[in-house]
Amino acid sequence: MEYKFELADLRRIVYWTICKFKTDEFHHTTLSWKRDLIGGFLDRWVNRATEFVVFKNLLSGKNYYAVTDFFFYGQETEKNAPDVIGLQDKNGKILARFVEYVNGKWVQIDDAPWIEVKTCRKTQKLVAIKESQMEDDHYYAIVESNIRDDYLTAIFDKSVFDNQIFESFHMNPAFVKSDAGNAIVQPEKIVSQTDLGFFKLIGIFKGSKIKMFSKLCRGRTREVGAENPRYVGSIEPTDRNSSLSPEEVPEGIFTYTFEGGTYLPILVKYLTPDSKAEILTKSKGFFRIAINGKVAINEHELLDGFYKVTFKTFNRNTSQNEWITHKCMFERFAENSEMPALIKIFDKFAGNSAS
Repeated sequence: MEYKFELADLRRIVYWTICKFKTDEFHHTTLSWKRDLIGGFLDRWVNRATEFVVFKNLLSGKNYYAVTDFFFYGQETEKNAPDVIGLQDKNGKILARFVEYVNGKWVQIDDAPWIEVKTCRKTQKLVAIKESQMEDDHYYAIVESNIRDDYLTAIFDKSVFDNQIFESFHMNPAFVKSDAGNAIVQPEKIVSQTDLGFFKLIGIFKGSKIKMFSKLCRGRTREVGAENPRYVGSIEPTDRNSSLSPEEVPEGIFTYTFEGGTYLPILVKYLTPDSKAEILTKSKGFFRIAINGKVAINEHELLDGFYKVTFKTFNRNTSQNEWITHKCMFERFAENSEMPALIKIFDKFAGNSAS
């Protein structure tokens, strides 16, 4: 499900982020390497827009809205708020509270859902959720961001891109004696864009489901570094490689093993009745596999032949334990999304409160 990122949405998140910039103590530290200017701060927080954009569109046919967390916090709070904290009607009346703030932390109301939104870029292959944020019965909306890299230009005043300013960049060619490699390029005139891109809701999943196709990776400690899992980076055709004892790959969630390595689960699907997959050779960085019929490995659909599955390493430096998985896993399990069930819960809470 794709939801457009509208100019009104951008204005809303920019205003909120600037307010946060002015109240957030962290970026005002005297250590210059931790300081943010407003541009970097906006880039860090723009994905918060997914929370209200997704649920605004998801509930567009309802007579109520989701209330997302726009509070501003001091440094002493636990900052453990879910991303959806309740429901309200179209006049702003609160219909249901899912949590309430109690002396520095958010506490879940009995039987209310706890909802987190996790956003990743289109180019990202992995999704990571901190162990401290992962609960079996919590709901996680997995969203892919497809917004323009130059999204901020849409809210600049037109005078910023005045033609006279553009012409002032024109350099006299008298300064260039030679440029055989064409290293000097001519910029294009900037035209403010109204199409900002979109957010794609892949699905909403309970924590217990996500754990089934994720790997819990250890964070950095004083004694050892963080656990760096390997994930499927590419799959390419290769030459036939014989093996005296090929290893048959079962359909379902498959975990590759090789001494000294940590590997993220891989999804294997047999797409034809005669499908079969066998690993012929193994190493720490790749394996070769023989495919009969039609077999899906993560997002790749492979036909009869021989393939080399190459791993990349996700280098981590966090002290947090994290549940990590391939992003494509959520797309493959989209039919198991808890979205309909969650909307029924919303309907129940909105109806119960209104009656």
